[in-house]
Amino acid sequence: MTVSASVDGAGVPDRTDVVAALASAVLLNAALPPSPLPALVFLAPVPFLIRWAHRRATSGALWSATYGALFFGFFWAINLFWVLRLTRIALWPVPAWGGQVMILSLLGALFGLALHGGRNLPLSVTAPVAWVGVEVVRADLLGPLRFPWSPLALALADWPAMLQPAAWVGETGLGIAVMLIAALLAGGLSRTTALLAGGVQESPNSRGSKGAGFGRMLLAAALLGGWFVIGSARLERVVPVPVGEVVLLQPNVPLKAKRDDDRAVASSVAAIEALLPAATRAGAGEIILPETALPMDLDSEEVRALLSTWTALTGRGIWVGGFAAHQDGLLNVLERIPSGRRAAATTWADSTSDGQEADLVLGTRWEKVALVPGIERAWGSEYRAGSPDQPPLDAGVLPPAGVLICIESVHSGLARRHAARGARWLVNVTNDSWLAEESRFSRTRAFAAHPAHMSLRSVETGLGAVRVGNNGWTGTVSPTGVRTEAIPPHIAGVRAVRVVSLEGPTFYVRGGWLLRYLLLPALLLLLIRARTLVVPSEQRFRQSGHTR
Repeated sequence: MTVSASVDGAGVPDRTDVVAALASAVLLNAALPPSPLPALVFLAPVPFLIRWAHRRATSGALWSATYGALFFGFFWAINLFWVLRLTRIALWPVPAWGGQVMILSLLGALFGLALHGGRNLPLSVTAPVAWVGVEVVRADLLGPLRFPWSPLALALADWPAMLQPAAWVGETGLGIAVMLIAALLAGGLSRTTALLAGGVQESPNSRGSKGAGFGRMLLAAALLGGWFVIGSARLERVVPVPVGEVVLLQPNVPLKAKRDDDRAVASSVAAIEALLPAATRAGAGEIILPETALPMDLDSEEVRALLSTWTALTGRGIWVGGFAAHQDGLLNVLERIPSGRRAAATTWADSTSDGQEADLVLGTRWEKVALVPGIERAWGSEYRAGSPDQPPLDAGVLPPAGVLICIESVHSGLARRHAARGARWLVNVTNDSWLAEESRFSRTRAFAAHPAHMSLRSVETGLGAVRVGNNGWTGTVSPTGVRTEAIPPHIAGVRAVRVVSLEGPTFYVRGGWLLRYLLLPALLLLLIRARTLVVPSEQRFRQSGHTR
C-alpha cells in the first residue's frame, strides 16, 4: 500500500492537521452560548478526531501533543477573543489573552498525549477520558490558575432535555457523553471515508470495516435519542416546591462611572436609591442587589448607616455587594442586611439629614472564594479569597442560600458544597458591565456564556437560583436549568420573582460528583502509556505494514 506522507520526525502538524484542528475549534465555539445550534457540539470534535485516528499508527507522542495543543490554541483563542475587547478600558487584556491561550494550549498537549497513550484502545474510550479528564485538571488542579470556564457540557445549557442527566452525573457526565458520541461518529466515519486522511490509508490488517463504521454511527444516533427521551421524561416528572419570593434590583450603572473612582460611589448610590421605592412596591420579598453594588467598605460607619436607612425605609432586608477590609487586602462580599431597625433618615436621598446617627445593623455575609485568574488572583492584586468553609448564607424567613459571586458560578464543586451544607436555593450576583455595554456591538460572547453556567449549577444541585447583574443578565433559573429573564439587559429596573427548588438533594450532590475524580486515575494511566516522546523509527514504520 502506498503512503504519500512520510514519517513525522519533528512532530510538526502539516496543513491538513491545521485545517482539521481549526475546523473543530470553530465548530465547538459555534455550539457554545449564545449559539442557536447547540447540537453542533456532537459534531465539533469529529474533524480533529478523524484526523488523529488516521495518523495515530504512523505518528508519535510528540505529534499528538503538538496536534492537541494546536486544537486547544485555536479553540481558546476564539473563545476568549472577547478579552481583547476590553482594551477599551485598559491595556492588560492583550498579555492576559495571550497568556491564557498559551497555558490552555499546554493543556491541549496533555489531551493529545492522553489520546496517544490510548492509541491501541477504541477512540470512544480514550477521547472522553482524555477530554473531560483535562477539563477536571483545568477546573480543579491548577491552583490560582484554575479556570472552569466553558466546559463541553455548557453547549447544552439552552437545551433543557439534554441537560437533565446533570442531576445524576453533573457537567462531567454530560461532557463524557458528548465526547463519546463524537468519538463514535468519528470512528465510524474514519472507517467509511478517507476524509481528512491526507493520503494516509489504514493498514490492511486494521480491524473493522465499513459495516462496523455504520454500526458505530447508528450506536451514536441511538445514544443521542435515548438521552433526549430520558431527559424529556425527567422534565415532565420533576415537580419543584416553592422556596420564597425576592425582589431583584438591576441598577445599570454605566461602565465609565463604575471605573471612575470619583463617580463610582455617588453613581451607584443614586442608581440604587432611585429604584428603592419601586422595589418596595414590587413585592414583599427581600431586595437583592448585584456584586459591588456599593463599591465601598461595607464595614465603614458611613455605609452601615446608609444600609440601615435603606432597610428602615423599605421595611425589608437588603442583600448588597461590596468590599470588606482583610488584613492583607480586600474581600469581595455579598452581605444580607436584615430589616426591622429604625433609622434617623426620613427620605431616600439624605440618610443623616437631622444630625442623628442611624442604628447600625450587622448582617451576615459570604466572602468570595473563587477569584478571577489573572485579574483578581494575580501578582500585586489587592484582592483576597475568603474561607472555603463558610456555611450557606442566613436568609431570614427564607431557607439558607448558597451564594456564588460572579465567576463562582462556573465552579461546580462550590455549588455542590452549598447544597450539601443545607442551602435550599442559589444566589448569583455579578457586575457584568465590563463584558457588555448598551450597544449590541459591545456585547461579548461572555455576556451570554457567564449566566449559562447557572443552568448547569441548578440542574446539578436541584436548587432554583436567582441571578442579579449590574446591567444583566438578571433573572431566575429553575432546578431543571430553564433560565427566565426578569429585567432586560442595560435597563434600570426591579422585579419580584419566585424561587422554586427540588425537595431533596440530587444524586449528583449525594455522590454522583465522585465521577469527576474517578477520571483522574484513568487520565494518568493514559499519560503513563504515552511516556515515549519520540516518533516511531523508520524500522518501526516499516513493521507497521506500510511502504513508501
